[in-house]
Amino acid sequence: GVGEGGHVVCNEMSAARRSKLLKVMKDFVPYDYRNLVNVTGYDATQWRKTARGMHLRAFDAVLVDAPCSSERHLLHDPQEMATWTPKRTKQNAKRQLDILLQAIFAARPGGRLLYSTCSISPVENDDVVEKLLKKRGEVVEVCGNLEDVLPVNPTRLGATATKYGWMFWPDVCGYGPLYFSLLSVKGNDAEEEDEEEDDDDDDDDDDDDDDD
Repeated sequence: GVGEGGHVVCNEMSAARRSKLLKVMKDFVPYDYRNLVNVTGYDATQWRKTARGMHLRAFDAVLVDAPCSSERHLLHDPQEMATWTPKRTKQNAKRQLDILLQAIFAARPGGRLLYSTCSISPVENDDVVEKLLKKRGEVVEVCGNLEDVLPVNPTRLGATATKYGWMFWPDVCGYGPLYFSLLSVKGNDAEEEDEEEDDDDDDDDDDDDDDD
């Protein structure tokens, strides 16, 4: 829950999705609790620039429910399936990493960062976390013992452990797909480093791929 003096910030850059979020809050969240929620429309890949001074190193917990390929929905949308290519997965992974590289500076030192997707692709899941650790391992680490943090061990809910997180497979547990990795923010000493630190080593080849 939200402690005394605490608040929740929900960030959604899409105006249409933000409007739906506000409607859901109005319909289902009691008024007294709605006053504790602030809905923003920042570009999460530019968090330190657009939210500077307001939401930096401010949160005990940050959830990144990242834009992803959402393959299960593709199967139910022939139009989307017809336009899908493997290149989209790589583009999503780059965007997800950009968001995470910003999100670590929204959490206070000692805070938690939960990364989540509904993709089945390791490229958008463990691979993204691995790149984050490679670039900012001095700032963030994977939580080792989830039983100290979560009320229920994910395996009891049907999750399968991955290298850096957990995966819920529909054919195993009856729901999902859902991937998550729980991270701990050690500090923000890297904040003054170049915000545009390149991803060239990992991502330059993406724009050259031709999957059509």
